[in-house]
Amino acid sequence: MRAAAPAPEGAICRARSGGGGAAKARGLFFVVQEVLGDVADLVVLLVFAPHGVGCRAAPRAAQGRRTMSASTGSARRGAAVYDPQIIALLGETKVEAQALAENERKGALGAVRMGVRLRSVKKQGAYTADECDTFEEWIFKFMPFGKTQAALYQRVAPLPQVDLEHSRLSQCKLDIIVHAPAWQWQELCLHGDEATTARLRSAIRAGKEHLRVHQDQAAALRHITAVLQGATPFKVRARKAPLQEAAQELLGLLKQVKRAARKLGEAQELHGVPGMAQPFLPGLIKEAGAADGEVQAALRRFRSPN
Repeated sequence: MRAAAPAPEGAICRARSGGGGAAKARGLFFVVQEVLGDVADLVVLLVFAPHGVGCRAAPRAAQGRRTMSASTGSARRGAAVYDPQIIALLGETKVEAQALAENERKGALGAVRMGVRLRSVKKQGAYTADECDTFEEWIFKFMPFGKTQAALYQRVAPLPQVDLEHSRLSQCKLDIIVHAPAWQWQELCLHGDEATTARLRSAIRAGKEHLRVHQDQAAALRHITAVLQGATPFKVRARKAPLQEAAQELLGLLKQVKRAARKLGEAQELHGVPGMAQPFLPGLIKEAGAADGEVQAALRRFRSPN
């Protein structure tokens, strides 16, 4: 009778219960463990554990694995490892991240999609399937960009992907748009390509002000588009100060000027020093003359309003 082939080195696993079924299960366990690695080890354990098949030795890839504290929740890690959708999410995210890093201006849509994926990885705790205790650790180990860029992608994730299919918006502009009111997003995504960042911000402000004054969102959106294309932003004209308010303000300032002039005249540094030797004097004379001219012009209007 031919001797049985020895088990692969490092793959010896003793069953807690005997029997032919258990032996077959152990043989299958060896093959899967060698071929598929750590993830397959855990899947096989999940399948065969209810039938009494156990393993005293730690799996090959699990040796040296950091011990997870109770506070992080072992159940969460188990779900992240065993769920095929989680594994797919991690793999697809890594592929898209690499493509995005190689061509940063690939498109606004790519940035938003990456943000959606990163949010999913973080929310579902999928990073634990890659043996990371925190989302930040996973970003550091597996993403071709840092935590600052990852944060930007996550911020822009809520933007409407359907409006970014052919967009050439920069990531900077996307970050500006996502901070605008959500009712403006579609218009800004569709028409913000050619505008500068300054005009983009101006359009956002003008849209808010237009809606506040006219209470018409459709009209405000049309105005946003016009501003992005070069129109003058809507702005409420400043209210002119009432006569009494303006007069009281001028009177108060004139009193302050008089006190300041008296204080300057009493300064000890002026005693015995030629006046024109002071470096501030030419500018002071010029501003005093200009102020006097403005005051006299205003007072003449009271004497002859026409």
